[in-house]
Parts: sequence; structure tokens; C-alpha cells
Amino acid sequence: MSAEEFQPIRIAGCDEAKVKKLSGNKQSYEIPFSLSARPPRGWQDLFEKSWRAARKGSGATKADARLQKNNVVLESTLTDLKAHFSVLKSAINDANTKYVEESKQKAEKDGKKRQRRHEEREAELASIREALAGLDYS
Repeated sequence: MSAEEFQPIRIAGCDEAKVKKLSGNKQSYEIPFSLSARPPRGWQDLFEKSWRAARKGSGATKADARLQKNNVVLESTLTDLKAHFSVLKSAINDANTKYVEESKQKAEKDGKKRQRRHEEREAELASIREALAGLDYS
């Protein structure tokens, strides 16, 4: 998927019926937020790095987030949900930005490779034409 085709991932909502209390922890819940689209390949790694960095930088209590199909599942207490949700949105936005940047860099690199291969092939064809032009078929 190219940077032009990529539609930034965003949180589309939450089905409260799917919110579950974590076993063994009386206060933490698994809260699945639906995403606007299924993240493309490569985006998940960027999100995970962004989430870890944003969570550490926020100073908020420990929470966890993971991608699951078209959802991002946040593990949090209900009292800390607003703070963690803000960090989650920030991590998603950061992953979107990095994904677009990496896609552009990859496309640029691929374009240069294609151009170089084209130029090499043209040079090869010119050499072949030159060698064939020097033949006497009589």
C-alpha cells in the first residue's frame, strides 16, 4: 500500500458489551476499540513501538494495548481510562505518521532502483546494438 492510498487508522468506537473484566485483577478491564480499517502490514510494529514510547513518556499508571484484527484492545482500570485513551490515540497518530514516512521512503527507494535497472538495461541494449551493427552479413 502506497502512502497516497493509506487512510490513517483511527479509533472508530467501542462496543461496551465486549468490555471484559480481567481475571485475577479486580479493577482492570479489556476494552476493545474498533479501528476505522484493518491496519496494513508494517503498521502494527510501528504502533507497538509508539505505544511503548508514549506510555513511558506519559507517566500514567501501567496499561497495555494490543492489536487484534480490526480492534485495539486496551487493558486499563476504568478510573485511568481517559488518560490511557489519550496516550492510545497519540500512539495511533504517531504510527500513522511513521507509516506514511516509511512508505514514502520505500517508494522513493524503489523508484530509484527501477530507474537504475532501466538505465542499466538501456546501456546493455545500446551495447548489443553497437556490437550487432559492426557485423558484416554479406
